Amino acid sequence: MLVGLALLVPSLGVGTRRFHDIGRSGWRQLICLVPLAGTIVMFIFLVQDSHDTDDCGVNPKAGLPS
Repeated sequence: MLVGLALLVPSLGVGTRRFHDIGRSGWRQLICLVPLAGTIVMFIFLVQDSHDTDDCGVNPKAGLPS
């Protein structure tokens, strides 16, 4: 339980950064509170490809062929 609690804040930070990379608000992580469907939607959001450019710079994969 202590490990889970210690990893909560870094996990939220990584999730927020990932959501910003795909052009969505970090608050969308709250969708995980919806049983089952929220987890599935969250997984779909997290596996999407990043935008070519964002506030943090250029996507390193932007110049690579698909």
